[in-house]
Amino acid sequence: MKKIISLIALLGLAFPAVAEDVDVTFSGDFRTRGLYEMVQGFDDNGKARNDNAWSGQFRIGSAFNAGEKLSGQVSFLANTRWGQDIQAGANGLPESAVNSSAFEVYEAYATWLMSDTTKLRVGRGVYTVADGTIVAENLFEDLPYSFDGAIYTNEMDWARMDVFFARVADFRGQTFTAGNLNFGNQARGDQGNVFGANFDLKILPDMFNLANVHVMQIKRDAIAGAPGSMDADLIRYGLTLGGDAAGFDFRGTYAGYSGDEGAGDLDGSMIDLELGYEMTDLMGARLHVLYHTDSGDEDTAGAISSSDGDNQTYDSFFYDQHQNAGLMDVVRWGNSTYLQVGLTLEPKDDLTLDIRYLKFEKTEQADAASLANIVVDQAGAPLTSAGRNSDDDLGSEIDIELTQKYESGLAITARYGLFMPGDAFGPNADNYSQFWLQASMSF
Repeated sequence: MKKIISLIALLGLAFPAVAEDVDVTFSGDFRTRGLYEMVQGFDDNGKARNDNAWSGQFRIGSAFNAGEKLSGQVSFLANTRWGQDIQAGANGLPESAVNSSAFEVYEAYATWLMSDTTKLRVGRGVYTVADGTIVAENLFEDLPYSFDGAIYTNEMDWARMDVFFARVADFRGQTFTAGNLNFGNQARGDQGNVFGANFDLKILPDMFNLANVHVMQIKRDAIAGAPGSMDADLIRYGLTLGGDAAGFDFRGTYAGYSGDEGAGDLDGSMIDLELGYEMTDLMGARLHVLYHTDSGDEDTAGAISSSDGDNQTYDSFFYDQHQNAGLMDVVRWGNSTYLQVGLTLEPKDDLTLDIRYLKFEKTEQADAASLANIVVDQAGAPLTSAGRNSDDDLGSEIDIELTQKYESGLAITARYGLFMPGDAFGPNADNYSQFWLQASMSF
């Protein structure tokens, strides 16, 4: 960590020396958040089933322009978790005050403006496709998405076109030994690569403000010696439309993919539709209804089926996980169907109230659900998945979130969430509650 601090200090001293030739700006943000989670009732020992955790994140970035043609961006993430995870001393307390932390290079890229309409970006950076249901920044997570590769952009009269390459995995020199992925000496180049083209159309009817078409090829090598690891080659494609008219706003995405994994077939699809209505005179109210469905497999759970040779459980790729399927982050995409209704209000300037209700089901009863958080039954056992052939009712969720923004860049958000497990979790599943608080600032 001392090396990191020294590096930042060195950069801060070095930039003024080249200020005449390079324009440098700094930006960043900080957040700290707390989560208290509770499962209704008590376990067999009478101990309340609850937990709490606090964490923080500091992000700092620097953008530079070297003349009119060259520019770049570098940014770093420092994540901290309150408390120690090291071996305790004789008195039961940590033997040192060195808290756990993680430091990441989030962005590091350069951009060359090749002409008035074309540019080339090379390095590590964020990227989004359409409305974030395919590729998003995923900023809520401790480690948001960023991609290593290159993007060629052409701004045409009728569309903006991105042609891109991203290396999302590199297993070079690795072998799978005794259940662990260890570094080996073999000369291999196993990789996961994405090649794609992304079009944002510009010439649209008045009611449309978004029209996106994308196509990608994904090629993934099997990891040598890893059980179940197979080569994969597939094509992803999709269409997104959005717009507004007469107080209504709408958004819709269809996405799908098809290809091979090992000796089997990969096929999946997703539909995400939202319709909203704004009443600006009523505290800026916006009502919305959202419907989402993605494919599941009829006879297996997330693997190539021995009966039909297919895996149809939707691979959600790099979508925005927190903003979809509920703010509690219990249900994830993949064999997921749900209906969401919501209301957003602005009772006064810089104060926003967001209320959502969601009803979840498995798309295919024979397939397992994709879940991120843990729901606990009456005996204290974790239920991390609503398994195959269980009931298709995953349950429902209520989210209530209040955000207050201040002129200084400070924002405070409080949220309560309640997840009510459905029959897919069995008769012993209890309600799961979250109390969440975050303070953030940007500069």
